Amino acid sequence: MTTTIDNKNKDVVPIKRKKHLPQLKSYTVLTYFLIITLSAVMRFIKIGFNDDNTPVFDEKHYSVQAMQLLLNNGVENNPGYGLIVHPSLGKFLISIGEKFFGYTPLGWRFMSIVAGVLIILLLCIMVHKITNSLLLVIFTGIISNTEGVLFGMSRMGMLDIFQALFITLIAFCLLFYITTDYKNTPWSQRWWLYGVGISSGLAMSIKISGVYYPAIIGVVLVFTTIFTTKSVKETLKSFFHGLFCLLVIPLTIFFITWIPWFRNETSWSFRAIEQGTEYYRLPGFLQSIVPDRLENWLSYQVDVMNFHTGLTTSEGNLHPWESKPWNWLYGDRPMLFLNDYPDTNNTNSLSIIVFIIGIIIYLCLIIGIIYGIIMNDKYKLLTKNKTITYITSLVSIIILSVIYGKLLSNVISNINDLNNSDDEIIGKVWLLGNISVWWLTVPLIIYGIYKIFRKDNAWLIATGGYLTGYIPWLITYDRQMYFFYTAALAPFIILMIILTIRDISNVIARKYNIYNYEAYLFVGGSYCFITILFFMIYIPWYYGLPLHESQHDILTILDSWQPLEENN
Repeated sequence: MTTTIDNKNKDVVPIKRKKHLPQLKSYTVLTYFLIITLSAVMRFIKIGFNDDNTPVFDEKHYSVQAMQLLLNNGVENNPGYGLIVHPSLGKFLISIGEKFFGYTPLGWRFMSIVAGVLIILLLCIMVHKITNSLLLVIFTGIISNTEGVLFGMSRMGMLDIFQALFITLIAFCLLFYITTDYKNTPWSQRWWLYGVGISSGLAMSIKISGVYYPAIIGVVLVFTTIFTTKSVKETLKSFFHGLFCLLVIPLTIFFITWIPWFRNETSWSFRAIEQGTEYYRLPGFLQSIVPDRLENWLSYQVDVMNFHTGLTTSEGNLHPWESKPWNWLYGDRPMLFLNDYPDTNNTNSLSIIVFIIGIIIYLCLIIGIIYGIIMNDKYKLLTKNKTITYITSLVSIIILSVIYGKLLSNVISNINDLNNSDDEIIGKVWLLGNISVWWLTVPLIIYGIYKIFRKDNAWLIATGGYLTGYIPWLITYDRQMYFFYTAALAPFIILMIILTIRDISNVIARKYNIYNYEAYLFVGGSYCFITILFFMIYIPWYYGLPLHESQHDILTILDSWQPLEENN
């Protein structure tokens, strides 16, 4: 199997099958370093966004349980909702930050920042692998850092960002698996498929909903093998190897994460049968064979499943910020994480924070434009269009500077005027998807399905990854759901956007007889400007900056952005 790459661009070197990763040249390393640095800095700024430094929303469960892991030999003993409803791996990752920074906002959010940065790094490498375009890698970094769901969840001490990381890692390994020539390689040495299995096990060990990915990938792999393999022997080898990688390995990793539970008598439901509080018993003939400890664990898992399946809207479990899968298609049910009344005496520091963030994002976009021009000259891609490109780039920079500068000055002016009004001042932290990203989801999926039928493997990864995570929630729509469940979907939306930029640019390049790099610069640069614009408009909601209530009302452009009881 092969992937679609851009070979018309003269600076593109076709992928060599023996090379798994893009070649690391000095300017490539510098580009990745700048993207990672930008990602980390943007997430660390104002990480303690609430003045009282207390956990927000579900952080109140996971931050405490993570600390319990440190104090109780790797076992949580502080149940949420009457029991502990998720495996411990995610809370173990949170506890790493609490180990170094204590029970503080930085402590329980530190590893979320790390996970968010790693997701962006994986996306950039995937885009580099697919397109061999460093400019599209830069655009990936910009869009990833201005996409609200990925940004917001990487600043919260919750589990979903870790599951998003491992699901992105599944897509990463799968991409390299299907683009690597294994024709004469034994099944036992197809390492990227092992990576898919390991990543799947880690995703399941954050939340059990991660099981959808190895299950669906396994089914696709089986049918693909049946239709592409000529001999029965090779088909059986493929089947059993896939079974090992996508069933045995994930389940093994899942069970390994439960070892502390089996070793600690203070574990939740550890003696449920002895105490008569069990939720499930094995058939009589198995009770004498299976150890009580294992049966207690199975009873515990049944209890957890009953919790998840019983938490339904039809049973009256309606949350003010609940959303359904059809809302996720264009992000019309964002979620309010924090409604705070901050101390506004130090507005100068807030202005400085916003100014720094704005300048960093602005400079990155300008550097990206200049970088594209320099790279074009270096590889002598510009001929008769050189003057036009320089003039267009200069005009774009001037227009961008004027609009962006006006927007930034207005935000800072509003912050400085906080104390000059009797209007109520509130700091709100929202999980809000960038409008320029999420409102494109439906057309992206439709186009992605078309590209899959055209046998574009890159679109198979992007669109298939989104649908694999989305469809199971659509089937179980009656369950209580929240917008933060889409954290695992956001990387695939970003990947679909980048592939769309690539495809549109290729069409423009062919039609107007210009090089792909010039088209990338025009299409991708224009789109990144729009995403940055929307990010800056809603930057008070992303960082919890104080605004007048009337200003919050202006930002609330849809009625569906209100809690359900107010919306109804």
